[in-house]
Amino acid sequence: MKNPLSRNELEILDRQVAAISYQLAEISHLLESRLGTHTELATQAKAAQNEFTSLARRIHQQAELARAQPLPESQAHSA
Repeated sequence: MKNPLSRNELEILDRQVAAISYQLAEISHLLESRLGTHTELATQAKAAQNEFTSLARRIHQQAELARAQPLPESQAHSA
């Protein structure tokens, strides 16, 4: 059985996925504005953006849940 992601790993993943989601939105917008909304390339870019945005939301929700949980006693004290 694999270990779940730590709070820190979720935070890093959340930021990275948010950055990629933003970049995909920029690409999609650029293609739509240059090629039109009904071209195959623009349509596929928009679909990819929507799918990735869905993933980003799920990861963000997991990160929010992790932030809401109290830290274990061993991590709550600073060294």
